Amino acid sequence: MHVKGNGTESKYLLDPTIKIPKSHLKVCNLESGHTTCRYVGLTVNGYVCVKNTPLRSKLDKQVELACQGKCKFTAQGDNCEGFGIYETQKENPSKESST
Repeated sequence: MHVKGNGTESKYLLDPTIKIPKSHLKVCNLESGHTTCRYVGLTVNGYVCVKNTPLRSKLDKQVELACQGKCKFTAQGDNCEGFGIYETQKENPSKESST
């Protein structure tokens, strides 16, 4: 994934709640072309899932543009519910997450 963020989004990449466990990486279909999950990022700490962060909309837009032939973006998969709690907390602020 190579998407420009606004600086504040980089904090999500280092959040331990979105680190993808090795046992789950097979679901991400790494290096499998279009079926590779679009929400996988690689950081110095390993693979992370940005599906439930503000980066999701940027990646979705890239896939939309790729489907229209306006840019190249190979990974287009959406293979699971994702990791992290950002969207859950935004939708249900009174509900505490067990993650």
